[in-house]
Amino acid sequence: MNTKQQEVRLVRFPLKKGKLTRFYEWMQYLNEPKNRGEIIEGIGEAEIFAESVFLSEEAGHYYVYYYMNSENPFRGHRAVSSGNRSADIRHFRFFAECIDMENHVVQEALFHVNKP
Repeated sequence: MNTKQQEVRLVRFPLKKGKLTRFYEWMQYLNEPKNRGEIIEGIGEAEIFAESVFLSEEAGHYYVYYYMNSENPFRGHRAVSSGNRSADIRHFRFFAECIDMENHVVQEALFHVNKP
């Protein structure tokens, strides 16, 4: 049983215009079995219990929805951003290239439950 306090976040990021193909390339990289071990190692060090990425088209614009369940999202972000894993480095390059970080929206979980 996981007794650590968890924080659940859903963040909506606008995808920069013309970056849809690049977004799918990044999702393909994340989903390749050969990269899975490094990704699991990274989220473990960042104290992330689960994360998911979704894509939505709304009124002609694409948005990336990022779900994270973690012990401490700020500590996790620092751990990943200071890491030297290939996946972490590529992740931040991808975000800089494709994600509009200035116009993101953080959603608070109004209800969340985990199986004990």
